[in-house]
Amino acid sequence: MRLIQEVVCELNIHLSDNKPEITDQYGYLKFDNSESSSITRLSQYIRLSLGTNAKTIVEFMQRAWRLPTPDLIISVTGGGKQCNMSTHLRKTFQRGLVAAAATTNAWLITAGTNAGVIREVGKALHNYRYKNRKHALDVPCIGIGSWK
Repeated sequence: MRLIQEVVCELNIHLSDNKPEITDQYGYLKFDNSESSSITRLSQYIRLSLGTNAKTIVEFMQRAWRLPTPDLIISVTGGGKQCNMSTHLRKTFQRGLVAAAATTNAWLITAGTNAGVIREVGKALHNYRYKNRKHALDVPCIGIGSWK
């Protein structure tokens, strides 16, 4: 956490456009998968001003979270309603997305929710991480959500 705090201060990352103080809202979120209790995922988060420069955000993620520079950024968007795909289409989407991301050194960007097509992204990454846990293979998934 000390590294994150240092990078936040160095990059002058604010909590809000209206407040001059540096953000102190960052840390870890714990994700438990009820389907397989042996998998617990800690993911990092930061709350920052909407006006934060994109280059500053990328520099923060690379320095504080040690994310490698991506060769590709894949943004997946969709509504929050239930995603009605056939089982075959769902599996094809999940396998294809993970294969594309893993083989191209990509970052996945989502709305950070657990609904609709974004839920399918989460399931795909969970399955990929579970199958590749011995090799410590990972695809960064960055959820950009609202605090309201």
